[in-house]
Amino acid sequence: MAGMIGIVMGLVLLGLRRNYPASIQGRRLWGTAPIACAVSTLFYGLDGVLPTAVVTLLGNGLLLVGVTLFLLGSEQFHALPSSWRRWATVIMVSLLLLAFFMHGYPDYRVRVLVFSGTLAAIAVAHARLQFFRLAGEHRRFADG
Repeated sequence: MAGMIGIVMGLVLLGLRRNYPASIQGRRLWGTAPIACAVSTLFYGLDGVLPTAVVTLLGNGLLLVGVTLFLLGSEQFHALPSSWRRWATVIMVSLLLLAFFMHGYPDYRVRVLVFSGTLAAIAVAHARLQFFRLAGEHRRFADG
């Protein structure tokens, strides 16, 4: 159900971007993000059908990419330099660690820590960006 909602939300966001001025940046990334997250749920649903490594790495990778696309869309919206290279590196290192702790030294607890830590880092970076941008807007509005 979450996957279907994500796909619908992404399609709505992508469809609505034509109704807004081109000066509003980040719309394509914001529309693509929930679709990437939704596709990750499809991989999670194929557990037992596909090999565990494929489900884990593609499912987790797509979810990390989807959440990162929300952040990158907000960076575009606020006309900030893109941090996509940094986050692509973080995601790749995270997936390599997941693969290592799946095959080289199997430990589910470490995999959960790596994945949730990476997801939390992306979410904190996005929250931080929004907080400081909104605080700056509030300050500028208050100063008149």
